[in-house]
Amino acid sequence: MPAISTISLWVAQDRDGFSERYEKACKARAWFWADELIDIADDSINDYMLRQSKSGEEYESINPEAIARSRLRVDTRKWLLSKLLTVYADKSEPTPPEPAYQVIEIIRSTKPKAEAAE
Repeated sequence: MPAISTISLWVAQDRDGFSERYEKACKARAWFWADELIDIADDSINDYMLRQSKSGEEYESINPEAIARSRLRVDTRKWLLSKLLTVYADKSEPTPPEPAYQVIEIIRSTKPKAEAAE
């Protein structure tokens, strides 16, 4: 696997049409994250745990750490999806540029001025 800097350069230069393929791959990854949302929300395996009372009796108790982690996983994916896929975007925010375009703009903005003028 090439370094991320190499991939970013290929996107910026659109090497052999790589920019479009990269954009499609980013969208496919975002749709995969969208599909994961249901699985994460429905997974209750670690929501409860066995505890032991002072008398030695076992009882089932809510596991707030696991629930908080699941909420964080869902919220993180929802936020990323709102930035990457316009169908999930908040209506009040402008549509962000596509990921490949963002990489190109970042690379262009980091070039020295003399090199960028070429």
